[in-house]
Amino acid sequence: TAATAAAAVLDAHATRVAVGGDVNAVANANVASLAFEFRTEGSGELLTMALPHHMETIHKPQTASLSYNTMKGDMTAIIGDTWEMREPLTTIEWNAPRDVAPEKIEDIRDAVKMDMIKGLWAADPYGSGKEIASLAQLALIADHVNMPSHAEQIRARVKGELEKWFQGHNSNPLRFEPTYGGIVSTNSWSNKHADFGNAWYNDHYFHYGYFIFSAAVVGRKDLAWLQKWKEPVLHLVRDIANPSATDSQYTQFRHKDWFCGHSWASGLFQFFSGRNQESTSEAVNAWYGIYLFGLALQDDRMRDLGRVLLATEIRSSWRYWQIDDANDIYPSPFHENKVATIVWSTKADRSTWFGSNVEYTFGIQMLPFTPMSEELLRPVWIKDSMHVWWEAAQSAAEQWRAFLLMSYALIEPEVRARDRDRSCMPVMPPPLPTHQST
Repeated sequence: TAATAAAAVLDAHATRVAVGGDVNAVANANVASLAFEFRTEGSGELLTMALPHHMETIHKPQTASLSYNTMKGDMTAIIGDTWEMREPLTTIEWNAPRDVAPEKIEDIRDAVKMDMIKGLWAADPYGSGKEIASLAQLALIADHVNMPSHAEQIRARVKGELEKWFQGHNSNPLRFEPTYGGIVSTNSWSNKHADFGNAWYNDHYFHYGYFIFSAAVVGRKDLAWLQKWKEPVLHLVRDIANPSATDSQYTQFRHKDWFCGHSWASGLFQFFSGRNQESTSEAVNAWYGIYLFGLALQDDRMRDLGRVLLATEIRSSWRYWQIDDANDIYPSPFHENKVATIVWSTKADRSTWFGSNVEYTFGIQMLPFTPMSEELLRPVWIKDSMHVWWEAAQSAAEQWRAFLLMSYALIEPEVRARDRDRSCMPVMPPPLPTHQST
């Protein structure tokens, strides 16, 4: 029987156990070799279990006839003390891989002129970071459509906003917290729920990723400025993704779970269902920011730290958050939701922290839109999930509706300006050619 065969496999490997381990990554050109090296005791061969995303990249695994069903799908038995996974690394840099259509350039230039003067109002790190990063993204767009003077004006504004935070000249300064080794906001110091739980280390990579991204965008064109303000940015990098086990100030890889591939957002907060992550796209944005920071500094180690974090985060997002028709992780009826909005240690939720509207559940896995969105948001997922969110997009608030339309533009670039008008939005788009769904 299957049970007898499984017992035989377990018995054959029962005398060797893992007592610890190390994670090592080496980037070679555009491929990373990620190794799990288990420290063991006993005799015989070690038996471990791999999740579905491991099996996509593990190099020449020696498997055994044993599997376990988990919340993240079926685990496969692997024999040996070391796993080597080969992960392709992104080659997207500052601009999306598709160029702007010539007939759209003037419309984009008009939009840049309008958006570059918008007000910035947020005082918390998350809200302010998003506002500053939206300007930084606008500077990239202005450069891309040949508006150098406008791009420079926008970057000057970004510099001013970042410098307020870096010098503590804002109303809610950042400060070092020595107990757990990190940067926290003043307002959250005495109120654990303020600023989305910032002083309790909730969502730090979501918050600070926006600042790192923005500094990188400025530094791309002004390396002298970036060198001047490099140390404050490095403190933020060390807070969310410190690679050093010997750093006495900051926790090593505060959010990243190298085994699961993705990150955990919940910091020091305790929940019955364990740790959780909601916005995979904001996790990706944080690692994208570190990658660009390395590019701007011409620091290959920083660049590749960001790229390895990116590759593993994106792969786990594809597997455990984006539910396309072929996804075999989640059974019906959860499969029909087409998105796992919050993945916990012991469950998956469809609802967000702030509501269960369909536009929220999908939009939180999409924002912010950057060149890296083209890699994170798979066309097959957008296509297979459209029937769930398209109708909701017609009545959604403008900002959430925009996220859904932008995701559609990844598979159908001819989303016209008129589509921003609800009265003109079709009930459902026409079927897409099958070659666009891979």
